Amino acid sequence: MACCVVFIALRIAMSDGLGGRAPTLILLAAPLVASWFGGWGPGLLATLLCTFLGELALAQPGQAFGWPDSADEWERVLLLFAYGSIFSGFNESRLRTLRIASARQENLLRAQQELALREQRMRETLEASPAAMVVVNRAGQIELVNSQAERMFGWGREQLVGQPIDLLVPEPARHQHAAHRATFHANPSARLMGTGREIRARRGDGTEFPAEVRLTPLQGSSSELVLATVTDISTRLEVARALLESAEQLRETERRKDDFIAVLAHELRNPLAPVRSAVEIMRRLDPGDPRLARTREVIARQVDHMTRLIDDLLDVSRIGRGKLALRFDRCDLARIARDTAEDYQASLESEGLRLLIDVPETPIWVEGDAVRLAQMLGNLLNNAGRFSHAGGLITVEVRVDTVIGQAMMRVADTGVGIGSELLGRLFNPFEQGPQDLSRSRGGLGLGLALTQGLATLHGGHIEANSPGPDLGATFTLWLPLASEHTSNRPVAVPVGMSPPSTGSTSAGLAPGTAQGRRKLRILVVEDNLDAAETLGELLSLSGHEVTVCHDGEAGLALAKQGSPHVLISDLGLPGEVDGYQLARRLRADPRQKGLYLIALSGYADGPARARSQEAGFDAHLPKPPDIQQLEALLEQVVRRGKEPVAL
Repeated sequence: MACCVVFIALRIAMSDGLGGRAPTLILLAAPLVASWFGGWGPGLLATLLCTFLGELALAQPGQAFGWPDSADEWERVLLLFAYGSIFSGFNESRLRTLRIASARQENLLRAQQELALREQRMRETLEASPAAMVVVNRAGQIELVNSQAERMFGWGREQLVGQPIDLLVPEPARHQHAAHRATFHANPSARLMGTGREIRARRGDGTEFPAEVRLTPLQGSSSELVLATVTDISTRLEVARALLESAEQLRETERRKDDFIAVLAHELRNPLAPVRSAVEIMRRLDPGDPRLARTREVIARQVDHMTRLIDDLLDVSRIGRGKLALRFDRCDLARIARDTAEDYQASLESEGLRLLIDVPETPIWVEGDAVRLAQMLGNLLNNAGRFSHAGGLITVEVRVDTVIGQAMMRVADTGVGIGSELLGRLFNPFEQGPQDLSRSRGGLGLGLALTQGLATLHGGHIEANSPGPDLGATFTLWLPLASEHTSNRPVAVPVGMSPPSTGSTSAGLAPGTAQGRRKLRILVVEDNLDAAETLGELLSLSGHEVTVCHDGEAGLALAKQGSPHVLISDLGLPGEVDGYQLARRLRADPRQKGLYLIALSGYADGPARARSQEAGFDAHLPKPPDIQQLEALLEQVVRRGKEPVAL
């Protein structure tokens, strides 16, 4: 409106200077300006105002409104209206175009701002993720990585962005990786790699590691950008491998346990069969029949065999728990080897084997437990004899290696040999070579394990070699030489570790051995009827006065009535008064002050002996009791009265 007033006033002013008629063209400026800034509506309004007011009403100042009275006047009015309308239309179109362009620019700016915000949020999300994340475009170029990816791959962000993703894949797998990526871009819904695929990844230093990759499209179905989540699964695979190995070890342990139980049952049944037959023979023979002596010897041999089996089991267990102690002395290894080999010679020759003893006459001094050294050689000779054929040769050799300061004791045979698959586990407990159902070679598979453990306790080691099956085997034991100035230094066996018995359990107390000495009143408390009666009978044959009962309550009563010199009691007695309670109550009774207490138990390790000692027992013997040890204890009671005896 203001522009119309201005241009109408301008025309009127110009009319005065032009003789009352100003050009109508001046009025066209008003609709042009109005439409330029306002578009069609303001321009059309300005056209109408300029036409009626500027041309018709005010064209001639001082005159009233009137219609044009000539063709020229009508022509000017119509042209003014027409040009004003045309200008308004043109400017409306221009303004519409400008508005559309402005709106598009605003939308573009808004989209750019939103995209920048989304990118910032995505960066923040990627940085907050504990996993390595890599954004890849369709061309396979890296667009974005987070800090975890930098640390995982050992590349800086500026080194990765813009590079092909194949940079992070080892050379041999790049072709396959590119094919998987192309398939995923072509059809993301198929998710060939999207659910998690294990691949080999490559770090900046060239090292490779196992990784799991999960792909997620970031821009809809077009999949222009793909987010790859990468997880280092080295630890997971190691844990899985360790679990598999543990499971395999458990299965192997279970198998070996089953095998051990089966072998133990077999080996224990073997001596029981002749014992049972011998007992039946003794029932049928007259007391004076000379065959009784042979029958007794059969029983004695089989009991000795069973005792050795149990001793080996206990020794291996003690070595494994670090509970086996030795009596160290300065020992002549050459003499021990000669004596032990000669002891085994008759037995080996009875099997059709030849024994060659290649041992020097001069002493070879080592510091060790002589009994255990002999036991080690005996185990090796027993093993060689068991796995050799009739006519074979077994050689025992002892030498000194002054360079390394060690003595060498070697046992070689020409027997069945050892396969390479068995050599690595030969010294494991219960490990044995293949045998048939007859188990003609027998054994529990403990001899070599026990020998290795004893060698370690002596500061030495043992080696096994074999060219292969049926080519024989060689076992070499290395022991450190004793110092020339080493003196005997016996080491007492601690509680529960009595040295192995060298005597036979069959060497009982013969009748009359107690003649000329004081008889002992002995009370035996044992819930196993056969064990109680046989032990009581054996002690009676030795000249002692023996009373037998089968529970702790009866033992207490008989001890008060008979005032025995010695009480021999099982520890696991039935009822409320077990062997420990029996010992404590008797120790609390002042009338039993001189009573000598001997414990019998199937448990003979350190804790078991310590517990029996704490209860008040003077001695602790494992079942079955070694009769010579029992006789020695009783002899001390007879000779000197009750004296403390080391457990």
